[in-house]
Amino acid sequence: MFICSKRFCNDLNWQYRADNLTFPKDCDLKVTLVQGSLELCSSSLHLGENDSSLSGSSVTSMDKSIFSQEMSPLKKDTLLQAMESVLQLMEMESDNKWTVLTVVLLMTALDPDSYFDQIMCYLDKLEDLDGKRIHYYKDLRSKFIIENIFAGMELTNASTITLSGRSLTKMYHTELLPLVTSLDLCDNLLRDVHEFNLLQNVKVLNVANNKLENCEGLQHLPKLERLLLNGNNLTKSSDLLQLTTCAKLNFLDISDNPLSCQEEVIQTITALLPNVSICFKQQ
Repeated sequence: MFICSKRFCNDLNWQYRADNLTFPKDCDLKVTLVQGSLELCSSSLHLGENDSSLSGSSVTSMDKSIFSQEMSPLKKDTLLQAMESVLQLMEMESDNKWTVLTVVLLMTALDPDSYFDQIMCYLDKLEDLDGKRIHYYKDLRSKFIIENIFAGMELTNASTITLSGRSLTKMYHTELLPLVTSLDLCDNLLRDVHEFNLLQNVKVLNVANNKLENCEGLQHLPKLERLLLNGNNLTKSSDLLQLTTCAKLNFLDISDNPLSCQEEVIQTITALLPNVSICFKQQ
């Protein structure tokens, strides 16, 4: 039975659940999305003899880059002319945040890979010019960084992803990581993990040394076994309440959080997660 919600269709994220079917110990599955006579995308998954379950997901695209749009020469020429005009305006009004942001968006539409360094510089300038929207610019920076990294990776077969120390304030495109079993996001600036519910195969998640205040988004991870939350801003036991639904969780590090030095909170957490080995203090 193929399951494809509206969100999954838009993201080219397919889920296959073999509840009532029997497969040989070693087999290959392939799904092709066709519109008329045009193949939009194709995805393959290999189920080996030692796989623990007959379920999986895969994402792929036939485009050169999943983040770049195909455009006609006329459209590209129009955008290049528009960018040239805005760059000229920016020389005259160097402190105009709208012209700088427009250049960033035009560069992103034209060729985010080629313009990556310039986009980063302009985002630095926007943070200086428009402090009231600094979180928006930091999130936008995170999006560009993640897309730049993912564009150069073979995500379909990736099982381990490392994005540590990138100053990321938000995680994007988790829909592209359904087969990832280990994700390292330590030493960033993440404020939440709301979009992590799509990491259905992740077993090891490292979000140490970020800015997290709760675990909202982690309650839907059925295979999560090891979770590193040390060095965040967790202050009370209810911040970990979502973890009670993670049936396979067996190790949790919450050292170097405000809650880890409160004896009453420690007792509550221990009772809340009785089957989990919990690290409250750094060894």
